[in-house]
Amino acid sequence: MNILVIAYEFPPICSAQSLRWHYLTAELAAMGHCVRVITTDFRVGCNLAPAPDSRVDVVRGFPGLFMGTANRLEQRLAAGRSGHSRAFSQSGRDEGGLERIYRISRKALDQIVFPDLRSEWYPFAARVVRRLARTGYRPDIVIGSHEPAVDLQLGFAVKSRFDVPFLADFGDPIDTVYSPRWRRRLDRRYEAYVLSRADGVIVTLGSVRSLLETRHAYPRDRIEVIPQGFDHRRSAPATSVVPFAADHLNILFTGTLYESFRNPTAFLDAVGGRSDVVLWIAGNLVGEFPAVARNENIRLLGSLAHTGALDAQASADVLLSIGNRQLEQIPGKIYEYFGSRRPILHLYSDESDPTCELVKRLRCGWNVKEGARTCGAMVENLVARWREGSLEHGLDLVSDHAGQFSWHARAERLVHFIGSRKSAYR
Repeated sequence: MNILVIAYEFPPICSAQSLRWHYLTAELAAMGHCVRVITTDFRVGCNLAPAPDSRVDVVRGFPGLFMGTANRLEQRLAAGRSGHSRAFSQSGRDEGGLERIYRISRKALDQIVFPDLRSEWYPFAARVVRRLARTGYRPDIVIGSHEPAVDLQLGFAVKSRFDVPFLADFGDPIDTVYSPRWRRRLDRRYEAYVLSRADGVIVTLGSVRSLLETRHAYPRDRIEVIPQGFDHRRSAPATSVVPFAADHLNILFTGTLYESFRNPTAFLDAVGGRSDVVLWIAGNLVGEFPAVARNENIRLLGSLAHTGALDAQASADVLLSIGNRQLEQIPGKIYEYFGSRRPILHLYSDESDPTCELVKRLRCGWNVKEGARTCGAMVENLVARWREGSLEHGLDLVSDHAGQFSWHARAERLVHFIGSRKSAYR
């Protein structure tokens, strides 16, 4: 098949959506499909994401006046500086006055432009589509990766131009708990609009499918659940980029901590009071986390290259997973953790957290409710097991789970869904 994917976020951008479509397109190409991706031409000073698969045809367009100019300006400034640097669009922390100005301006413009400022990419991406059409290119299916919503709008345009089915990869609902309160009603209406025009919808969690079914009376057979995954072909590393200490229990978290909805304060405090544990955080902090600053045994590594993060996950003593407070989401990092075959400690705030069931069923770690007493007791237990050499006792760290959670398995499921929607379209 000729599969056209529209993904604003794609390598070299390093984000959950970018990595999702990096791996899925690579697997689709490996199956023999002709895969083309229309994306932005963001430039980054430090390539954290893996390079796109050589079998995938990537076509890039200018991201827009504001986003593109800010990105180019940052790169020029970065060229004159030494040390680690990232593009504006990639930064997870405040790194200076210029970036503060950018973020304030971006936030203000996002309040004005619906769905958000990234919609300014549309005319440049549409130009790419017209250029492809002039070459005689014709896709069999088009997939739009939300978010941002501009991917969906461009997908509708491609659907109309070529008269082909369009699949909307929602990931999370458009109307979700972190949407600005003032526009929740608009998001709900836009969500209904997308569903009415799409020929199929992809989500990452079964509860999101149920939510859309209930919220919009949307047919169940037009929604497919395709979660994140892991690369089952990746071999265990000989070394790790993280300097784990042999005389400490090394706990690793990779990802982003959010003060508002992914905040392990009690666990940070429990770890911070010990001299035999080191908690490594590879990623960014959004909000205030005083325990990170005041405890020497909590080490903030910043953003690692994706391959480096995978190597570190396979070498840590314990991997820390933190559930979101909104239950219609599951951090995609958990599937990479499964692929690492290391013990997982999952912190949850609600008994209905879907990650809890996975960790329990796969016997790959422990679930602990977030709280001072429970976290303190769990850290004590982990240290005791580590000292006794029984950290992995009772766990199944041998099964590779590739047939269920690998990106290859996800791509096979996607191909099956594409086939069903193409048949229905005819």
